[in-house]
Amino acid sequence: MPTEHELNAIAFFTSYVAIAKDIRFWPRFAETAGIGLGVAGVSFAIGWGAGRRLFVLEI
Repeated sequence: MPTEHELNAIAFFTSYVAIAKDIRFWPRFAETAGIGLGVAGVSFAIGWGAGRRLFVLEI
């Protein structure tokens, strides 16, 4: 799952874009962080399901 480092990178990039384009930070950060966390969650679920099915792991 994502760490604070991923959210720090998202916050840094979002702040740069918000300043450059003169837009509000928090709505853009919430959208970008939601997409990033959603992709990480889906990737985790796919990997977890594939690992259990292919390698018969008992976790």
